[in-house]
Amino acid sequence: MTITKIIVLGSLAALYLILAQAGVMVMSVTGLPAGTGGIINILWSATIPVIAVLITRQFGAATFMLLVYYTLALPFHIGGPPGFLPKIIFGLIGGLPMDVAFLLLKKHEKIASATMAFVENLFLGLGVIVLLGAFGLPGADVAKNVFTNPKILAPFLAIPAALGLFAWWIYKKLENTAVVRRIRGDR
Repeated sequence: MTITKIIVLGSLAALYLILAQAGVMVMSVTGLPAGTGGIINILWSATIPVIAVLITRQFGAATFMLLVYYTLALPFHIGGPPGFLPKIIFGLIGGLPMDVAFLLLKKHEKIASATMAFVENLFLGLGVIVLLGAFGLPGADVAKNVFTNPKILAPFLAIPAALGLFAWWIYKKLENTAVVRRIRGDR
């Protein structure tokens, strides 16, 4: 991985963190229970990492970006309470399945994009249940309700897949720009 790709992934992680604050603000202002900010932030979690992987075309890009994101999120109510160090593990839980999906499907970018967004949200949802539940933290109960209610689970997994296709569409608009070619190392 080149320095340029590392800078791009770090920058996208910072952008993701800024946009994720919207979910935290909605949760704080409305008084919705812990975990609902994550439901609101599906828009960002299903698009930004997918675009990052498609731009860099590098195995490990999603894992690296999400590890940076969750490290930056330590002082915030994202992925758990502020200062909750185990939430950094979410970077592995969400990123590694994305990287594997891209590795297996990279010749079919459109399918890979939907699959990456789908598996990221699936594994992050399960990770929230296990990790936050193991520590008895708020948010695990909300995630458990999502995975036990088919009326909620179907959209929770279908919407990210659709947003993965939206990320692919955005990438296709950017693919031949000078910036993306430079990031990839194409001349």
